[in-house]
Amino acid sequence: MKVRKFTQSNGFYDAVQDYLLAHEAEDCLPLATAETLVKYPHGYSEQPYLAVLESAGKVVAVAIRTRPYKVVLSKISDFDAIEGSAEDLSSQQIKVPGFSCLTAETSTCS
Repeated sequence: MKVRKFTQSNGFYDAVQDYLLAHEAEDCLPLATAETLVKYPHGYSEQPYLAVLESAGKVVAVAIRTRPYKVVLSKISDFDAIEGSAEDLSSQQIKVPGFSCLTAETSTCS
């Protein structure tokens, strides 16, 4: 599992747009958040956590966190992405109040 992080919202949006739009109804929150970050890049006081989780060169999940909220995960194509995102946050010593994901995937996400 590869975690690709972004500091620029435009590059992040370009990387995740197709994946999120493929499941637009399920991924409306991460999609709207990514679009808001592009339109209003200075709308948040701190740098958001923007990560694309990839396996075999393909996006399998998207993780976004704007403080003080939970990490929002997109629809997940490979559940190892949850562990990859958690390990990445932990390695940076970033403490989060939790993860938020789709109801159907909640048992794996909690």
